[in-house]
Amino acid sequence: MLIAFFALTVLTGCSNDDDDEKILTMYVSAETGVYYGMTGVEEGLLVRTSPSEDWYAMSMEGIDGFDYEKGYAYKLLVGKNIVENPPQDGSSIIYRLVEIQERKQIISYDLPENFSLDDLSFQAGCPTDIYEVLNPTMTINTYGAFNYNGWIFLDYALKEGEEFYQQRAYMAAYALVVDEKEAVWLTNVGSLGVPIKGVLSKESLEMLMENNPGRELTCRIVLMNNAGLAIQNLNITFKKG
Repeated sequence: MLIAFFALTVLTGCSNDDDDEKILTMYVSAETGVYYGMTGVEEGLLVRTSPSEDWYAMSMEGIDGFDYEKGYAYKLLVGKNIVENPPQDGSSIIYRLVEIQERKQIISYDLPENFSLDDLSFQAGCPTDIYEVLNPTMTINTYGAFNYNGWIFLDYALKEGEEFYQQRAYMAAYALVVDEKEAVWLTNVGSLGVPIKGVLSKESLEMLMENNPGRELTCRIVLMNNAGLAIQNLNITFKKG
């Protein structure tokens, strides 16, 4: 009887361990983001558990058994486990890869040689207010540092159920930057928005640093989809604080 009771206890314990794991769907962006880990700011995976949720960052090694490749978007089936007594420098949640359900390459786009704004075409039927700029004025301090951690944050304004909601043709993948001198260049759009270093040139930054407080520089940003078609115009102003 003691042996039978012991065996039953072991089986019950194993069953509970299995029940503790929750299986869920996780989406991984083709772009990486900023993750604040134990050692400071580092590159991290951008993930979410529903297409309607905002992306959030986690460690690049945050999903056990998953080998990430930048430039590919993933739909995963993962197991989520809660650690009751995690180590001091460890996470209380552990994810493990169960299955890669979808792996899709996000095609890059390059400007052709001798490109001008006259060559720019807009996506047919595209609305003009898909994205909102959360920080249209960026202030730089005397040390050359910007607010908002170096990002021009974009808010996706369309809501679930609206026309064009999350259709790939109306999602920003690139930003065409036009500065005050009509210079034109291309930068990537990440899940957080547009990185300042991709918009403000080194020469423009130095010019702002040399001038007295109050000097402003405005750049026009044309958001573009993966096909290289424009979807929205935005203006960003950089100001010396």
